[in-house]
Amino acid sequence: MRAHVNPALGTKQRLLDAAAKIFVEDGLRQAKIRDIVARAKTNLAAVNYHFGGKEALYTAVVRQHAERALAQHPTQLAPGFATLPPQRALRVFVRGMLARLLDDDPDTLFPRLLAREMLDPTPALAGLAESFARPQAVALTRLVATLLTERRPSRESELCAVSIVSQCMNLYFQRPVIGVLFPDLNIDKTAIDRLADHICEFSLGGIRARARTLQKTEGHTKQAATRKPNAR
Repeated sequence: MRAHVNPALGTKQRLLDAAAKIFVEDGLRQAKIRDIVARAKTNLAAVNYHFGGKEALYTAVVRQHAERALAQHPTQLAPGFATLPPQRALRVFVRGMLARLLDDDPDTLFPRLLAREMLDPTPALAGLAESFARPQAVALTRLVATLLTERRPSRESELCAVSIVSQCMNLYFQRPVIGVLFPDLNIDKTAIDRLADHICEFSLGGIRARARTLQKTEGHTKQAATRKPNAR
């Protein structure tokens, strides 16, 4: 049975709360406006007045829950992040991402909204990626570039950043399978610190290895460029 939202809230917030639960259950395409307004105890005119339609309402819902999750579990927005040593900053970043994804509070809908968006992208994806994902991607890529001792982010630092994010995302999306194959791992919010430590140590090892490889490659390239051809 679907629970109703708090009638004491204003109409706009009631619509956001009702829509969030229905979008999580049914997705944007299958969600019915009539179900949303019934749960919010309002009418279709209110949706058009406050949001202009279902797609705009969906975008507002995802944006609101993304903002809440980022405020509760910040990454690059964490206090003092910019002044932290790179290794420490990486752990803050990874822990914040894991905390957002593995938050099992019933009222925390962001992970499930994100999962639906990843599996069945909507027109809202591009705007949401620019608003929320890009600032984090930029911060992480710059951080990785520092660890790689690069002057500026490169394709290599981008690949390393994608690898780090993928480890975090995989723990969320693969959690049901991991629970069957490795039940003692406990992939939930009680294990966030342990998981963050593992991902950071694993990633730092890979980044250091890539840095050594890049330095060797650069050294060989310089030697080849300065080597003079044998005189005939």
